[in-house]
Amino acid sequence: VGKEEKERLGGIVGLMGGMVLDQLNSSVTLLVAGHSNTAKVHAAISQHIDIVKAGWVAASYESRRRLDPSEWELPTFEATTIILSGFPPTSPTPDLLTKNGGMLSVDLNAPRSVLIVHQETSPPTEEFQKEVLSRSIVRAAYSHCIPVVWDTWVAETISDSCITEKCISAHSVINNEPQVLTKIDEPLEEKLTKAFERPPMQYNEAPFKGLTVYLHEGDADEKCVQWVHACLGRFGALRSATVTPLTTHIVVASPESRPLLHQQQIIQIATGGTTYVPPHIAFPPSYIVTIQWVFDSFLAGQRLSADQYLYSLSQRADPTPPPPPRPTLLPFQP
Repeated sequence: VGKEEKERLGGIVGLMGGMVLDQLNSSVTLLVAGHSNTAKVHAAISQHIDIVKAGWVAASYESRRRLDPSEWELPTFEATTIILSGFPPTSPTPDLLTKNGGMLSVDLNAPRSVLIVHQETSPPTEEFQKEVLSRSIVRAAYSHCIPVVWDTWVAETISDSCITEKCISAHSVINNEPQVLTKIDEPLEEKLTKAFERPPMQYNEAPFKGLTVYLHEGDADEKCVQWVHACLGRFGALRSATVTPLTTHIVVASPESRPLLHQQQIIQIATGGTTYVPPHIAFPPSYIVTIQWVFDSFLAGQRLSADQYLYSLSQRADPTPPPPPRPTLLPFQP
């Protein structure tokens, strides 16, 4: 619920004799929520507190009585934009999503979006996964930091009664645990050194020609960073000091000890310093990949597909609003 709406609803609750609290505690009997993917909703479910849609407050006010909360329960996908890929016309999933509050759309700029991919086989084959990753809608969703999940996510999320990052990660199409490489060991350094003995390529033949790459060093040590720059330079990539609309790739090193923090750092870099992705942002770039992609491409002597080296981002987060002021009481109009 937005700030202005929260103030308005708080005023109505006050007029009808209720009390509004900013935090959940043992005295809370009901939670009014705009969508299910919030910490308060998750906490309310665990504490067995009833959760209702925001419309319950206004409807109760208009009826001049407290309506039954069970008839206004917050749907699992309330205010969530659902984008579908690969679903057959006879699939029951679209109806299931809309019945549970989801809004079907093709707008990648809509807030709280999720892209759901239909599985042709369970589990999906490696060939099918590659085909899915090559779809333009999947790549576009990834570049907008939108979660891309298999359709098995729907049933489990409905069972949980809310959207959670844990469930999104468990059903993510894109690998959430990319190969981590922050140090160069001796065998890899020997391979890279031997590869550097190959005659330099003409720029027109360079595999990374036309790419503009930003390197986010993360926890990578100095030797690792030097090798990445060397490989990028030998293969003809332009190296950027910042992320711009011209950046084609962000290459990252991912620390195992702080994966969630690191994901937020990457999102901040890719979106200009915020974990929220405004609709007008035309980038982050098409690919955010681990540094393993650079080394494997260099050792192979060609530019490998980046689809298998994607760095999976957590679901884009809404900006955290400031604490709301005390609600202003509205005049009662019978």
